[in-house]
Amino acid sequence: MPIIAMHLDPPTSHWYESLNPDGAYFIWNEFKFALFTQFGPSTFEGPMIKLTLLQQITTVMAFKDKFEATKINGIPPELLKSIFIAGLKPTNQRSVITQRPLTLDEAFNLAKLYKEQWLEEIKTN
Repeated sequence: MPIIAMHLDPPTSHWYESLNPDGAYFIWNEFKFALFTQFGPSTFEGPMIKLTLLQQITTVMAFKDKFEATKINGIPPELLKSIFIAGLKPTNQRSVITQRPLTLDEAFNLAKLYKEQWLEEIKTN
């Protein structure tokens, strides 16, 4: 294992030194497991997490496109609708929730309609 230590860059080399201060040898599988546990992807990262963390930053259409690109098969439609609404900007969320959409498409159309109405109000004022 000392050969491995020569090929590690910070922060991995610092982690290795703290893990192995006396230079003892590791069993390869134990070392591999410890390395992946420390520096590999989180077991909590996944498609569902990515979907639930999506937020509307620009337009409703851009958010819908990202949402559909991230969407996972097998999620109940009601849950998808709720996740979509939760990702909308707060003003869009309120306007969509008050209309009680029954489907994801209906929620999308309401969010888009609200945005269009808001733009019209800005133009007329």
